[in-house]
Amino acid sequence: MCGVNYPTIGNIPDLRISGYNWLDYDKDLENAIELHALSNTLSLEDMVYTVFARQAGFDESRVRLRTRQVLEGCTRYKEAISGWLAGGLDNTGTVLEIGCGGGMLTAAIAPYSETALGIDISMEWLVVAERYIMEHGGTPCLAAASGEDIPLPANSIGLVASLDVIEHVHDPARYLSEIDRILKPGGRVALSTPNRYSLTAEPHVFVWGVGWIPRRWQKKYVKLLSGKEYNYTCLLSYRDLKRMIRENTLINAMILPGTVPESEISSFPNLRGRLARLYNYIHRWPVIRQLLLVICPFFQITGIKLQA
Repeated sequence: MCGVNYPTIGNIPDLRISGYNWLDYDKDLENAIELHALSNTLSLEDMVYTVFARQAGFDESRVRLRTRQVLEGCTRYKEAISGWLAGGLDNTGTVLEIGCGGGMLTAAIAPYSETALGIDISMEWLVVAERYIMEHGGTPCLAAASGEDIPLPANSIGLVASLDVIEHVHDPARYLSEIDRILKPGGRVALSTPNRYSLTAEPHVFVWGVGWIPRRWQKKYVKLLSGKEYNYTCLLSYRDLKRMIRENTLINAMILPGTVPESEISSFPNLRGRLARLYNYIHRWPVIRQLLLVICPFFQITGIKLQA
């Protein structure tokens, strides 16, 4: 044994290793302890609302919007499971979600796997995830950990799912290498991430054109146009993803332009909804789909780990 004692909150161990990260670990742990202490008196909705209300720059309308999105997340991910994630859930055994956040995808995947594990860098969100998974009939198996230092043995996981995470890690190459390390040969991976060169607004700060300018100017550009900080986010292009997967893994990956779920489109304003449905329609054509890899809003990546 390594002889290190790791703190736990409820049944969730804190296995994080200190390092470069967007999160203040001490503050996150303090918030998680407080939320866990209140969890018996709060509803799931109250817990989610509490976490978002603590976020800097979130006004009341945004807090309520994001809270609703989390509460509806399990239903939205079930739509993905019947769609682009369907092939990855066949006979996978143990599933790991990296960056599980509030537990929406882990809750949706649980019925399809022998064991569904979730890790996230935020202990506060894991306290929410524990409740979320339980309320959706699952058994939580969670830990606070980084996707760049996954506390699992090599060749132990049948499916890794990690949605909208790679753009936030400090070292994407190491993150991909860790996914490759823990995957069994023949194991599957499912990733998603926004496209750097999307024609839509950058989804984290809602500013147009961020990815089209040099990275060294992006922070100043976002600050100038929106007043927002743009830290700990680095969007990747199709070529970036293809190269990094090839150089750091044995995964035979397919990168496709993602489609917009109907459950999301139904909440869009009229014009935006029509454009999203048009995009989904032309996405059906193979030739157009290849062209969309340059400018699509986000990527859906699936793959199988090959034998060494």
